Formats: sequence, structure tokens, C-alpha cells
Amino acid sequence: MGLLSSIIGNKKDNVRLVSVVEKIENLPYGEFANMSNDLGYYVEKVQGKDDPLRIMAYAYARRMATACLYFQGMVEKDAYDHVLQVFKGFQLTTGQTVEFQEEAAAQAFELIQSYTTVLDKKSLSLILLFAEGRLDKSILDTLIVTYGLNKYLIERRFLNIEGVACALNIIKEILKDDGFNY
Repeated sequence: MGLLSSIIGNKKDNVRLVSVVEKIENLPYGEFANMSNDLGYYVEKVQGKDDPLRIMAYAYARRMATACLYFQGMVEKDAYDHVLQVFKGFQLTTGQTVEFQEEAAAQAFELIQSYTTVLDKKSLSLILLFAEGRLDKSILDTLIVTYGLNKYLIERRFLNIEGVACALNIIKEILKDDGFNY
């Protein structure tokens, strides 16, 4: 039995991911490090005996947490790429309908909001674009030059959650001015 099939159970219920992920961690590295570790405890605990929708929501939440940690400079790109590949595997094995995926993403966002409300869906989308290399580096250069943000912090991405939110709000304005729709 493969890793993905061993994680995905056959139970179906209406319990949401936010209700089953226990908030255990309180690390100095921030909300996304806490969420990532708490998700690890959850998936270890369920051992393949959980609802496919909740498992897919877990995959969305784990991908987002890791993307945020990458944006903050706390994990390397290869860590995000690994989580992205696992996420894609979950997509293939849990449910292919748009409605299923949208509900899983909504449950992941609900979990994220239980850790922090600083980032909205558009901000999280921008972080994913950045992590997947689809957000042009020139946008970060614009942040440095135009807004005088600390070049070292932007290049290394050592930002706390408020710094991430500030940078993303500026990026949104730049993209809006350029007519970029994300």
C-alpha cells in the first residue's frame, strides 16, 4: 500500500479540518510553523483513517503553510517543491470534481484563519505564485527600490507575519496598477 493510499481513509462525515487539527505548537517562528507542525501531528494521528475531503483539505493547508514558510525564508525551495508534489498526489487520489477541490481549499483557508487573520485569500494566492516561481522577481526589486524596503529582508525573506502582510499589500497595489489579475 502506497503512502497516499495509506493516508486516505474511506470515512465520510461533516467534521471540518479546523475541528480535528489540535493546536499544540507555540513556536517562536510564527503561525505557519505552528500550523505546519500541528498538521503533521494530525496526519500522523489519523494513520489513513480519515475522510478524503479532510485529507485533501490537509494537503491544501500543508501546501499553503510551507509556501508561507518559504516566503518568510524559513524553509528552502526544495521543501516547498516536495510538499507541492505530495499535494498533487493527493489531488489525484482524493477527488477530481471542482466542487470537492473548492470545498477542500475552503476548509484549508478556514484552518489558516484560525491561526492568523492577517492574510486574505489574495495574499495567500500571491505567496503561492511566489513559491511556484510564477511571481516575477522584478516585483520584489520594485519593493526594494520604490518603497525602500530593507533589501536583505526581502532577498532572504526573513519576515514576520506582519512584514509578509505589508509586503503583499504593496505587491497587490503594484499588480493592480499594472493590470495583473491573479
